Amino acid sequence: MWHYGMAQRWLVVSSQAALARAEARITTAQPREWEAIDTQRLHVHAKRCATPEAAPAARQALATSWRYHQLAASQVIAHKHYAGKGRPAPTSPLKALAWQRHAQGRPAQEVIEAHKQQSACFVMGTNIPACHMSEAAVIRAYKAPSGVEGGGRFLKAPLFFVSSLFVTNPRRIQGLLTVMTLALLGYALTQRRLRQQ
Repeated sequence: MWHYGMAQRWLVVSSQAALARAEARITTAQPREWEAIDTQRLHVHAKRCATPEAAPAARQALATSWRYHQLAASQVIAHKHYAGKGRPAPTSPLKALAWQRHAQGRPAQEVIEAHKQQSACFVMGTNIPACHMSEAAVIRAYKAPSGVEGGGRFLKAPLFFVSSLFVTNPRRIQGLLTVMTLALLGYALTQRRLRQQ
């Protein structure tokens, strides 16, 4: 596909190890979400609605926030409020009618499987044509240790922070960093030339 005016190949990479990690992560997250759903359901069941149409709408809004679960069963219960105190008589006038929503959830297996498959993949893009480098070679080059990362790790290493021992002037620390960065650049260029030959 074309992206920013360049022809690119995008690869969707998946592995059994990534699938196992995704399964472990979702297996841990699913019970936590179920506990949160129980708490939400208690709050939802405690509320009363003025109309029966408002109860399903609020219940559906509750279910949209669930990631690994879905609504299994739901019902709307009518609560009658009579005028006066105590037990109502058959002739007591009806004062108000409130509606209570009850919802039951269950794990959404199809959604869970889709989340596992999606979490086990990552997308990698390259502008190297397929005739020059195969998909397997692109993945190997991506996973190979990088010289740039090694150089950055060297610059961040505690052994390199000699300012507390030898250098105290900030300008000299900047100069030392510049010299070491140029040395790493020369080291990388030498490695590249050796690989080309």
